Amino acid sequence: MRTAATLALHEPHDRTARHSTYSSVKEEVEPLPKPTHREAIGVATNQLLAGATLDHSIRRTITDFDNVAACLLAMNTHPMHTDYDFAVQSRFEKPLVVSPFLLSCIVAAVTNDLRQLPIARIEIRSLSFIKPVHPGDTISARSVIESAEPTQYVFAVTGAKTNGTEFVRFRLLVKVDDESREGMSS
Repeated sequence: MRTAATLALHEPHDRTARHSTYSSVKEEVEPLPKPTHREAIGVATNQLLAGATLDHSIRRTITDFDNVAACLLAMNTHPMHTDYDFAVQSRFEKPLVVSPFLLSCIVAAVTNDLRQLPIARIEIRSLSFIKPVHPGDTISARSVIESAEPTQYVFAVTGAKTNGTEFVRFRLLVKVDDESREGMSS
């Protein structure tokens, strides 16, 4: 038995008839309003000078879902990250957010502000997690440009909670694709 659905799938359509039906409908479409502002994302390359401090605007409140999903992706089965009953018996008293997820959030906050650079490679050096982060904490990043050369930048990066407690420190080496950069304007 052929239903309307199977007929629609198997029989040729009369495209001209359908088109003429649509073209006979006249709708007044209002033009879109002009944007009132455009968010400036990233730091201009001429502002990336040695000694400059960048307070990265992206903040992130870490949820239980973020933490559990990161554990699943990393195949980290330690109960300290996902089991509240286990964690309450530890010195931390709450689950800990897995460090690879925290690191990726902080690196993303920094590189988001480097959109003007054609990044060829990044390297993380001297990584140290110094305080715990728990689900519910909001984190942000700050970096100081230690050196700025045409083909590479070195940032001293810190990640902190909204109460000011620093939880991670590392150096981020950013190599720039020099060939791509020649075509870009600062």
